[in-house]
Amino acid sequence: MGRRHRVDEVGEAVQAAVDFVKPRLRGVLHEAAFPVALIGGAWAIAHARAGAPRVATAVYAVALCACLGVSALYHRGRWS
Repeated sequence: MGRRHRVDEVGEAVQAAVDFVKPRLRGVLHEAAFPVALIGGAWAIAHARAGAPRVATAVYAVALCACLGVSALYHRGRWS
C-alpha cells in the first residue's frame, strides 16, 4: 500500500516529459471552430433543399461538429 515501485517513478517521469513537450495552443483552433461549425451547420441545414440534399448536409454538419468537438476535447483536456 505505501510502497512505491520503480514503474511508478518512470510513469511520473514520462508524464512530466509529456507535459513539458505538449504545445500550449494544441487544439485551440478546433476549440474555436466548433461553435462556428455548429452555427454554420445549422444555417446550411436550414437553407438546403428538402430531401436528399438536406439529409446530406445534416450528415456533413454533424460529422464536422463531432470531429472538431472530439478533437478539441481530446487535445485541450488534461488527461491523467
